[in-house]
Order: sequence, then structure tokens, then C-alpha cells
Amino acid sequence: MLNPFAAFPLVGTFIGMGDVSIAASESADLAILSTEVTLVGLLAIAAAVAILVSRIKVPFTVALVLVGLALSFTTAFDINLSKELILGVLVPPLVFEATMHLPWHRLKTDLVAILTLAIGGTLIGTFLVGVLIRPFVEVPWPAALAFGALVSATDPVAVIARFRSLGVDKRLTTLVEGESLFNDGAAIVIFGLAAAGSAGFTVGGAVGEFLKVSVGGLAVGAVLGYLVSRVLLKHLDDHLLETAITLALAFGSYVVAEKLHISGILAVVAAGIIVGEVGLENTSPTTRLSLENFWELLSFVVNAFVFLLIGLRIDIAQMSHHVPAILVAVVTILVARAVIVYGTSLVQNRISTTRYLPRSFQHAVYWGGLRGAVSLALALTLPFAFDARTAEVLQVMTFGVVLFTLLVQGTTIKWVLDRVGISRPPAAALEHQRRQARLFAAWAGRKELGRLHDEEALQPYIWQTLDDLYRDELDEGRSSMRIHLRDHPELETAMLLRVRADLLRAERAGLADAVRRGLVSAEVADEVTANLDTRLAALDFIRARLVRRTGPQEDA
Repeated sequence: MLNPFAAFPLVGTFIGMGDVSIAASESADLAILSTEVTLVGLLAIAAAVAILVSRIKVPFTVALVLVGLALSFTTAFDINLSKELILGVLVPPLVFEATMHLPWHRLKTDLVAILTLAIGGTLIGTFLVGVLIRPFVEVPWPAALAFGALVSATDPVAVIARFRSLGVDKRLTTLVEGESLFNDGAAIVIFGLAAAGSAGFTVGGAVGEFLKVSVGGLAVGAVLGYLVSRVLLKHLDDHLLETAITLALAFGSYVVAEKLHISGILAVVAAGIIVGEVGLENTSPTTRLSLENFWELLSFVVNAFVFLLIGLRIDIAQMSHHVPAILVAVVTILVARAVIVYGTSLVQNRISTTRYLPRSFQHAVYWGGLRGAVSLALALTLPFAFDARTAEVLQVMTFGVVLFTLLVQGTTIKWVLDRVGISRPPAAALEHQRRQARLFAAWAGRKELGRLHDEEALQPYIWQTLDDLYRDELDEGRSSMRIHLRDHPELETAMLLRVRADLLRAERAGLADAVRRGLVSAEVADEVTANLDTRLAALDFIRARLVRRTGPQEDA
């Protein structure tokens, strides 16, 4: 097209620049629109899959992977699936939501077992997998160890959802979820060390780097989580603002830690635990409900994207050329997982008599070690660390492992739970939980009503009317609970044992506080603590016998 300002060089230059700017702007707008259409399409597919699985009883995440695989043959989704997208955008909200709802008191009681599985298991798995694949797959030692690290990162999303739907023991859920949250960060750190190659590698230097990155990440997340919980959430009463702050914390803790060259994932883990334990206690019921609804929705959306993208990213045609290597990888991770779970459990049971891991739990933890987003994200970075052939082989092996664990282990976990005797609690125990839930809800409502009354936010007659209603509801609930416990005395026994165990742990905590304050000597404290531990071990033994005889009655 003729430019009427061409005769005036300066004006013509500015007009030409304007044309380029307009063209660039239109191109950017089209790219944004294309991305938006893709995301809306994926969300619509996820919603359709959710409706479908509610009818055919297939695990949601497994169905998403299968749909993603089918779409990869028929549709070209233009998505740049990179490590930064997965680890920096998709994983932080999933980790934060999981840790925010993971009770610290339950995590703390099994922290030794969880850290042994997560950190010790990741180290063992890295070297064991590397050693086992070397005779069958021609890759250099650093690449073999990098593969061992990336397949050591377990993804509990699919199996935890299955556990919750089946109503399995809360302790088992905590073990599987806690292990995955901590071993993600450990696997990323070890993978980075292995991918860096052997130049300048020393065992002492590797251990020091691992401790710096992991402990530093936990420290950054804990500090940021504490500041947000104590300074912001405690002094605000705006559910929208507080929800936005937790969202900023989830991504901000990851970014800050990564900028400091420490573990961003472990920073998110620590921040989520602190907010769940401290921050939620400083919020109003309205804010807490808003936070739970928001994070539940965000977790659903991100999970849907993650597993659809896993299916879309896996190339079945490419995998067909490397079947022997994939079979080696699958067998290797199953062997390594067995050594990790049963080996660490054996050590744990010999060291700690109070937190015994039953063999049924060990079987469930073993088969529940699925691989997912983190393994896939690390595999995508292999071309930047190794030659093209090595990267291709290891990527295909990773895709095969992820696919096997999701499609085979993810679909058979219910069968495994049934076989090892971890099943849904009996009807009487479920009815007890329902009655207890109604009592808890009424207690919480009356407590909030009392707070409003103390702040003179209600007219006296309104408070009196509602308080009378709550009192009647609580009286009826207590009477109903007494009748149910009379008809099912095993439930009362289980509740007594659980409460007594909680009280003994509270005694241990009080004793430790007395030692810190100088009120009791360490020698006397050790003597009393040993007695408390013996009583706890006896209670755990009695509870285990009760479960074997009558089935699971109460949450651990």
C-alpha cells in the first residue's frame, strides 16, 4: 500500500514503526486468544471427564490421562509444556493446598517415618535405580543417577483421592501424602546435582549442597508463612483479601526460594504447613470457608490441567521404539520401591515401638507410589544436561514409568487395599462419625455465637434464641451418641484408647516444655518419658489388636 508520507523521511520512519508495532500487537493478541481458547477447551474437557467418571467409577486422574492420550492422536494442542510451567505454575498451588489441609499434629507423630521414606528413600532410590538400569541401558553414570532421582518423586494426587473416597485410615493417607510432599523437593535437589555432571563432584560437597538447598527452602517457606499468618491473617478480616494473600504466598515462596537458589517446592511445603497450623486459627469462619472453597476449586482446575497435559505430552509412537528400555525402567522402579518401603519400615519398626507401621500399611504405601507431574517436569530438562540420544531414551523411560504407575497402579489400588485388609470402616463406625460430625458442627456454631455475643454484635434476645437452639441440638446429639456407643461398645473402647494416646502425647509435650524452662532435669525427664513411651506402645498394641478383630473404628 502506498504510504502518503513517504516523501518526508522522518514522518515516514515513524509511520513505518507504527505499522510494525500494530502488526506485533495484533500477533500478541492472537497468541493470547489462542492460549485462552486452549485453556477453556482443556477445562471443558476436564468437566466432561468428571461427569463421566462419576457414572463409570474410574479414578478421575486416570481418566484424564487416557483422554489426554486420545486427544494427542486427534488434536494438536499448542502448549509449550516446560519445566517452568509445571514446577513454577502448576505444582505450587497443588503442594500448598495439600499441606494447608495436612494437620501438623498428625504429620508430626509420623514425621520420622515420613522423612525416612522421603529423603532416605529418595537417596536410596536414586542410586539403586541408577545401578540397576546401567547394565541394560547404555547411558553415562550421571544420566543414570539423574533418572533415578526423577523417578523417585512420587505423586499422591490420584491415590489420595482414592483413599478419601474409600475412607481409609487417616494415618495411611498422611504417610503417603507426607512422603510425596517432601520427596518432591528432595528429588529435584538430587536431580540437579546429578544432572550437573561429575566435574568437581565430591560426596561432601553434594551432601552440603543438598542440606543447603533443602533446609534453606524449608526455612524460607516457614519464615514467609509465619509472617503472613501472624502479621497479615491475624489482623485482617476480609475474606477476599486474605484469600489473595495466601495465593501470593503459594507462588511467592516458590519464587523467593528459587531466586536464592534453594528448593522452591520445599518452601511451598513449609509455608502451607504454617498457614494451615497457625494462619487458619487466626481467621474468621467466613474467611476459612472462603479459603477452603477457593483452594479446592484451584486444586481441581490445576489437577485437571496437569493430568490432561501428561496424556497430551506422552508420545505413544515414540515409546513403541523403546519398549525394552521402558520394561527395564518399570521393573527397576518396582524393585527399588520395594527396597525403600519395606527396608525403611523394618528400620522404623525396630527403632520406634510407639509408631509401628503394620505390614498392610507397607503394602499400600508401596503400591501407592505413583509418579506424575514432577517426574515429567524433570524429564523435560534432560536435553539441556545430556546428549540428544541419552535424553530421548531417559525421557521415553520416564513417560513409560509415569504411564504404568497411573494406569496400572492407580486403577488397582482399591484391589490392593481390599486384599491387605484396609477397607472402608464398618457401618457402625461411619454412623458414629456422622453423629460426631454433627456435634462438632454444633459446638463450632455455638462458639462463634458466643464470640458475637461477647463483642455485643447481637441483640440479647437474638443471642438467647439461637443459644437455646444450639443447646437443644447439643443435648440431643450427646444423647444420640450415648445410645449409639451403648449399642456398639467397641466404638467407645476405640475412642477411649485414641483419647488416652492423645493425652499421653500431651504429657510428653508438657514435660519437654518443663525441661526447656529449667523446672525439671533432663535425667528425670528421660525417666518419665521412657515410662510414657511404654504406655503409648501398649496403647498402640491394643488398638492394633482391636482393629484386627473388629475393623477400623476411629481415625488415627
